[in-house]
Amino acid sequence: ALQRPEFRLDPARIYVTGVSNGGLMSYRAALQLGHRIAGIAAFIANNPRNLEPDCAAAVALPDPPAVSVMVAVGTQDPLMPFAGGAVAFGNGGQVYSAEETRNFWRARNATTVTGPVVNYPDVDPTDGSTVSAVVDSGGRQGSAVAFLVVAGGGHSMPSPTYVGIGSQNRDVESSRLAWDFLQDKRR
Repeated sequence: ALQRPEFRLDPARIYVTGVSNGGLMSYRAALQLGHRIAGIAAFIANNPRNLEPDCAAAVALPDPPAVSVMVAVGTQDPLMPFAGGAVAFGNGGQVYSAEETRNFWRARNATTVTGPVVNYPDVDPTDGSTVSAVVDSGGRQGSAVAFLVVAGGGHSMPSPTYVGIGSQNRDVESSRLAWDFLQDKRR
């Protein structure tokens, strides 16, 4: 008989992360499952304007659960526009700008402390991009919002090994930065 593996999960430490459409999925999970999720990391994705009815209802909640959020975006993304607007290719819909996305989560979590801008070392000056981040903390239920911007970055996660569409930043490993942000978040 086939044996099922057993996994031990800490229900207070459930995280969701995704890239592009997966980033949009992460936002949806934070909205609709915020009572179960401690944090998300959304890469190369801005909040959508055209919400499904269930998401729209979750946005309208008067006292939503706080969920820590990391937003990581590139300023030269050819698919997910940094300044907001139409998502390229097919009927991707409309998205808010990266800053509007960050501001939505800051307001939703009621963060009170804006940290300093952290400029990561330009380890690979040939990649044509740099990475900076700001973390807003002091939110409800200990939540925080991290905003990672890849100046000159395309539709890709910053990584020395991962390959995406457009300009690829190779200065930081963004999956490591996501874990560094998420690992102490609890529900």
